[in-house]
Amino acid sequence: MIMSNPSEKKNALKKGSYGVFDVATEAEIEHAIEITIDENVEIGDIGNEPVFRFCQYLKPIIPPAENPADTLEPFVKEFFDQHEGLRGHYKFFEVMLIFDDIWDNDKVKHPKMVYSKIALVRADKQTAIRPEAQWCKDSPLLRLDNYCYQLQKLWGKHPIFVSQYQAGKIMGIDARIARRAIDKIERMKNLKRHKKRHPSERLANEYFYIGQAEPVKKLTTQTGAKEKTQKMIDDLKHSEEG
Repeated sequence: MIMSNPSEKKNALKKGSYGVFDVATEAEIEHAIEITIDENVEIGDIGNEPVFRFCQYLKPIIPPAENPADTLEPFVKEFFDQHEGLRGHYKFFEVMLIFDDIWDNDKVKHPKMVYSKIALVRADKQTAIRPEAQWCKDSPLLRLDNYCYQLQKLWGKHPIFVSQYQAGKIMGIDARIARRAIDKIERMKNLKRHKKRHPSERLANEYFYIGQAEPVKKLTTQTGAKEKTQKMIDDLKHSEEG
């Protein structure tokens, strides 16, 4: 079981700017707003498409059953203020009524899984290096390992998907080299392959992040080794004298 580090637990206790959720959750909601707006969805005849998509992105972050629509009003307002299409067709209270209907009636049956984006945001916020990631000597490789770690936390007991193209974007390198980075993390026993896909399937391999790489042991310096040897000799002498 993967446990959060102390700094993550501490941040989880801090409230975000709206004072509704913790800092990390509010950051993910902000990201969902950006993603929905970036899709530049045109309003159709029904007119609820942008709001529905926003709900699709929100559902994996905050389950509707635990968070009624009125608690999300500040975020819906922010979404409304940034979405030109909605502002051109509706007043805010109308959008809130649409959101209320979709959210509280749990009409989103197929949420949009933005776990990959959420995992990357969380990975970039990690400051402490986990013991099983100490072997990552360069920051791009550590970023990929942190990403896999965070993605597994989001997916729970289900396998995660990691493609060489995705890894390449995360590391900022060529996808063919990124494939070797994934293989390296697997060889170090942080990733365990669950299903290998055939190239013709054009699908990413499935893995579990198990985090079993050995922590890096501190190397004993030559001076330190001599001091240790001398201490052993001294201890033996004292025991003989006794």
